[in-house]
Amino acid sequence: MNLKSLARRVRDALVGSDWGPEYLGRVPRGDEGAGVRILVLDTGAPTHKAVRHAVNRGLSRSFVLDEPDIDDHNGHATMLCGIILDYAPKAEIVCWKR
Repeated sequence: MNLKSLARRVRDALVGSDWGPEYLGRVPRGDEGAGVRILVLDTGAPTHKAVRHAVNRGLSRSFVLDEPDIDDHNGHATMLCGIILDYAPKAEIVCWKR
């Protein structure tokens, strides 16, 4: 299976779900995620100034045996949290590092 067909299968699986791309268009404007807690299971908790304000570091955890700190040393979780905050700038983010 090539990358294009895999991407097509993932997209098709998301369409029609309650968390797929078309669901994002149904998010009420003006809410901005206030009172919502979002769990991100990725490469750690962002330390970048543009997103660190939204991360609840007290609830964030590292599940990596040799890396007890929760910081994102890869950058992927930082990017993901930035995308989340584009849609829900007032949301609280909890990061679990895996």
